[in-house]
Parts: sequence; C-alpha cells; structure tokens
Amino acid sequence: MPVTALPDLVGAVVAHLRASGDITALTSTRISARRQDSWSLPGYAIVVNGPLGGRGEMGSGLYGERLDIWCYGPDDRTAKLLDRTVRAYLVPPDRSRSVSFRQASTRVHSVALEAGPIFLVDPVTKWPYVVTPVQFVYRGVPIS
Repeated sequence: MPVTALPDLVGAVVAHLRASGDITALTSTRISARRQDSWSLPGYAIVVNGPLGGRGEMGSGLYGERLDIWCYGPDDRTAKLLDRTVRAYLVPPDRSRSVSFRQASTRVHSVALEAGPIFLVDPVTKWPYVVTPVQFVYRGVPIS
C-alpha cells in the first residue's frame, strides 16, 4: 500500500498569504518559506518559518503545527504594520470571516495566535522584523 505524505502546511500558508490583495500590495511576490537572495531588503517581505512543534497528531485525522510568521519592513513602523496586517488576515479580530482555508492541497481548519508579536532587529543586516508564532490545525489527508 503506497504511503501518502501529509499535506504541505507551510506551502498552504504561503499561498494563503499570497491570496490577500492587502498583503501583496505591500510585499509584492516577497512571501516565501525562506528569505530569498533576490529580495531587496530592507523592504516588505514575509517568511513563513517552520514547522516549530505544536500539538502534533490530534486524532480524527487532524494535526496541529506551529509556524512563525516573520514580517520584514523598511523600518520599525512598517515591519509592525505588515505584522498587524498579516495577523488581522489570519485571525480577523471582529470574526467577520472564517479562519479556515484551502490552499496547496491542504485544508486548514483553525488558526490561532500562540503569542503576541516579537519585534527584533537582525544583528548582522540591521533589518527590522516582527515574529508572530501561530498555531494551525489541518487535515492530514491532502485534498484535490
């Protein structure tokens, strides 16, 4: 019996963030699972980092994983603006829409902020960025 790999949660989150016109208006195509050499930083960019632990197998075919969303900006203010925009997109504060989504053959059931944002400055490049840890629960069977 062939083994089917679990869905790509990181790819699904990258695709979900790229689907937001408000986010891509700031970042253009600079949303990825790793910082790209072609990005002219400091500037707006998002790196979806992980997986970094989480609840793991939860039963009923669900898995929980933590990802860190790194939001870069040209300066402190804009890095924080991008982070606030991303957090509001992933978990709308007014609950105006569902946080579940389907992207990259992955069905994400829930999204929750694990902690508040953490503001940092890269010690080598001096680029400002904000890290927000986010918990995702997704179905372990890929969707078509």
